[in-house]
Amino acid sequence: MALDLTRTQVSDYDVTWGAYVFGSVDKVTPALKILTKPIKVGTLGDIKLGDRIIGLDGTIKVECREADVVALKALIAWSATAGTASPGTVGVNLPLIPAVFHDDLYNYAQALILHPTHLPATNTASDLKLLKAVPHISGLGERDGVKDNVMMVEFEFY
Repeated sequence: MALDLTRTQVSDYDVTWGAYVFGSVDKVTPALKILTKPIKVGTLGDIKLGDRIIGLDGTIKVECREADVVALKALIAWSATAGTASPGTVGVNLPLIPAVFHDDLYNYAQALILHPTHLPATNTASDLKLLKAVPHISGLGERDGVKDNVMMVEFEFY
């Protein structure tokens, strides 16, 4: 196979969850793995004949900059403004728990789209799209006066 330098990609991802478009992101780390189950038959004992595909598992970590009240309102999965394009800038009244106690997190899942930043928005052929994903905010970031408002968000998908 010949080296084709036109196919190299040096870029980041634009991140969209539902209709909410993240502003600036510093780093996006997809950690995906295929879940399989060995195919075996009784007459051969422990000999593995192949692998049955069960599904895709993993997480996608996003380090987003300039995270503010809008990002919080958009990324608490069970909030009324979760995943909306304009969650609003006035006050944060986020429920600590979903309205339905012990609700399934899957009910709050929305599409997660990772779009390579070097491509025009209309070119979606290289997008990574997960149809059902839920964000978990794992840290609001430290404040050091230089790199403030950095929030770590880890997406789980179904």
